[in-house]
Amino acid sequence: MKKIIIFSLLAGCASQQFIEKNGKKTLNPMYISKKLNENTPKFTQCYKEELETGSKLSGLIKLDFKILDNGTVSNSEITSENIVSTTFLNCMIAVINEIHYPATHNGEFINITQPLNLRP
Repeated sequence: MKKIIIFSLLAGCASQQFIEKNGKKTLNPMYISKKLNENTPKFTQCYKEELETGSKLSGLIKLDFKILDNGTVSNSEITSENIVSTTFLNCMIAVINEIHYPATHNGEFINITQPLNLRP
């Protein structure tokens, strides 16, 4: 049985959910990374299911999404030159969309681009 590895290039841990930026409360980038890392088993399951179809998908992909000021995720997108499977894309996007962040109620959204390295 092969071990599947997903590396987050922005790994980190933060207990502080919020920071102040330009006089407004916003989410701590390390907290955002922590929330993504907590979902690594779900991302790994998506990747495992893709590999079981015979796919040779590997390499860098980018997760792009917005965190709205109420803590919900919007406009999720996966970008990669190697991905052709809509099943894999839909699975990864579903994981991203399930993540809920603390609300900032600052009237602004946060654009996130998170690289992930997939390797069977």
